[in-house]
Amino acid sequence: MNDENEFSINISIIDILNKSFSEYLIKKIQEHNIGSKLVLEIVEQENIDDYDEFYSFLKKVKSLGCKIAVDDFGSGYSNFDYIIKMSEYIDYLKIDGSLIKNIVDDEKSLLLIQSIIFLCAKLDIKTIAEYVENKDIQDLLTELGIDYSQGYYIAKPSGDLI
Repeated sequence: MNDENEFSINISIIDILNKSFSEYLIKKIQEHNIGSKLVLEIVEQENIDDYDEFYSFLKKVKSLGCKIAVDDFGSGYSNFDYIIKMSEYIDYLKIDGSLIKNIVDDEKSLLLIQSIIFLCAKLDIKTIAEYVENKDIQDLLTELGIDYSQGYYIAKPSGDLI
């Protein structure tokens, strides 16, 4: 693996709050010294019942060099307050494709995406647009200041390791 490459794994709030899972994950990150390469994508589709445990996990993995991404923002319990409260831990915000796919033709979707990008820029969080399916969407996102894009227009999914 190239020294500059990162890799991501998806984990849920339930995974994080499962003590045996979170301890195992932290142990493996330390054992293989991969913290600086690892992005933990938190699939944020359930409510957080234990904020103390959740923040403790985030602090620990951040201290090991891991980056944190909130995945599918806009599809679950996510909201602006959630992002503001977690901003010191979040490196990337992945904007759900359900919000991205209509931005060219729907002014309300466009305004929402502009707001998300603006907030993230102010909080020093990189933005990733999911479901970028064509040039029109990509061009508009570039104009709005999105940091990264993902979708069929960029590249088809691949099982190959890079």
